[in-house]
Amino acid sequence: MKLSSFLIIHNPFNIFRNFIEINRLKMEVSVSENKENKRFEVMVDGKLAMIEYIKAQNIIYLTHTEVPPELGGRGIASAMVEQVFQQIKQEGLELVPLCPFVAAYLKRHPEWIGILAKGYNV
Repeated sequence: MKLSSFLIIHNPFNIFRNFIEINRLKMEVSVSENKENKRFEVMVDGKLAMIEYIKAQNIIYLTHTEVPPELGGRGIASAMVEQVFQQIKQEGLELVPLCPFVAAYLKRHPEWIGILAKGYNV
């Protein structure tokens, strides 16, 4: 590997810049619930990103997360999951993370384990 490639990949400024970009998106992304289509949605740059769900009594099953490819890598899915988790907690629901992305997010953020439905783990 060339030294210049190493510096680009491992430059602390690049890591800090990416951190700022992801946090900026978290503040700007506003997720809304579309109850008719059973999904949480956000529009970014005219494109729709979503998390689909099924609700049964006090349990919510997050089944699929989708972000258009042209929006990928900007932290949009993570920002959406964070906001959806906040709503789940506020509504007193229990989470079943059927979507692999949601389950991986939950595993990386153990502070949200409290909303996980009894009998489920990640």
